[in-house]
Amino acid sequence: MVKQKFVLYIIMCVFFASIVSAQSYPPSRPTFAVLITIDGLQSEHLSALWSRFEGNGFKKAVNSGFFAQNALFNYVSSSYATDYASIFTGTTPANHGIVSDRIYSVIEDDFVPIILDEKYHGIGANRDCSPKNIAVMNIADCLKLADREAKVFSIGLTPEAAIIMGGHSADGVVWLDDSGQLASSDFYKMLPAWAEKMNMLGIVSNCLQAKWQPMAMLHTYKNPPFFITSDNCFYVPEDTHSRGVARNGATATAMQNFRRTPSANSLIKDLAVKAIRNERLGLGNETDMLCLNFSLMPVNQDFAELNSAEKEDMYMHLDHDLKELFIVIDQNTGLENTVIVITGTQTEKYSPKTLKNNNITVGKFDGKRAMALLNSFLMAKYGQGRWILSFNSHQILLNQPLIEQERVDKEKMCKDITQFLTTLQGVETAYTKEEILSAESCGNNTAARLKNSFYPKFSGDISVVLKTGWTELNIDSQPAQITSVAPDYAPLIIFGANISAQKTQKTVEIIDITPTICRMLQIPLHSCTGKVIEW
Repeated sequence: MVKQKFVLYIIMCVFFASIVSAQSYPPSRPTFAVLITIDGLQSEHLSALWSRFEGNGFKKAVNSGFFAQNALFNYVSSSYATDYASIFTGTTPANHGIVSDRIYSVIEDDFVPIILDEKYHGIGANRDCSPKNIAVMNIADCLKLADREAKVFSIGLTPEAAIIMGGHSADGVVWLDDSGQLASSDFYKMLPAWAEKMNMLGIVSNCLQAKWQPMAMLHTYKNPPFFITSDNCFYVPEDTHSRGVARNGATATAMQNFRRTPSANSLIKDLAVKAIRNERLGLGNETDMLCLNFSLMPVNQDFAELNSAEKEDMYMHLDHDLKELFIVIDQNTGLENTVIVITGTQTEKYSPKTLKNNNITVGKFDGKRAMALLNSFLMAKYGQGRWILSFNSHQILLNQPLIEQERVDKEKMCKDITQFLTTLQGVETAYTKEEILSAESCGNNTAARLKNSFYPKFSGDISVVLKTGWTELNIDSQPAQITSVAPDYAPLIIFGANISAQKTQKTVEIIDITPTICRMLQIPLHSCTGKVIEW
């Protein structure tokens, strides 16, 4: 009898265990995902400024969840736009197609923004634009396809950031436009009501008038300021703060400078709070998504090094903004129901001045002059004509119609070009399109990363690799956003959603973010070449 009771007890235990197991699957998923991309974020800077951060900003993020100090960019980037696309699609430029922030237009015979699309009109914007050139779905698209009730909003400092993060299916996309307003594209139907209201209240104009006041006494910063005003504020050029600009409409230059101040980051944070509260993000049964873009690149400083009080101050201000954002998220949905991702973009590590002061040879590769010399060389060898159409972001585009018309052996011409380029000062090497496409795509060597960056529709016929310390000036004499082809890294933080605190030294790649978050949100992966991060 006792034996029978024991057997019955075992059977009942197994039965109830199976019921509990069935009820616990599928596992719970976050109802809110917040994906934050910060231009210029560096792990070394977090370490150097750790003691100056508040307890609930960067410190909370790093100490509360998964922290990878070095997430590898496994491709060669030429602009922040390339990195936004790689982070949010989970694949490289070879697949998503965003090779730069500008591409050559045969019709215009000039470079145009990669987001330009004259089929759609800007709402409060100076440009007509859309995500048409993103060749694959990003994580926001994946979420909307998996659940049509999910809400997705994207808020960026620039149209490139907001559109590339928001993808093809976002419910609302907002950016700080050169027009001096919060703007969008009618590709996304309309500007969200909360952004429209902020325009009506003149919020951007008010922000433009605010002075950049340091968060601490100037003598407490590790580095001296680049510019300081008589009232001990950091100086922002081009009359960004003048009342005339605010009243009559900000110039493009004024807005470009404003985006590189703490006030712009605070405005993005305020917009995020408006979106969370007005759209009731994360409060339904579905998972909602908010994509945000901040910057740690102060005005007139295009390099990542921590060499100015302005850079330190931007970190401190952003740390405070993140603290306020995390508080709102916790009050709204609870951090345990929210997954938050923070990562950075690629930037040049050091300025030419710093390199020169450390006895490293520096210089400027003048694309316009170099292409003129190259075209003269080609005319002497192949006859008169404009053999070079453009040069931008490491890429040389040849005049294919002229090559075909003159029946020139293009392969031989490309070999001649690469040999000529290596005689120019500042050039390390050059690769033909065929050499890049035939390279192995795995590995961390230059050829592999160039292949991961190559998208035939928008990339050139020749890729130029400059020596360390050399800065590229494009054919319009503008400095390239990123010149180096050396491997680069950014920190990666994923916290909330009951993720346990852990730090890792193992190799992760920036394209691993999207597949990892897709798995957490239990939505299908599309076009990802990254892998799910295990922790």
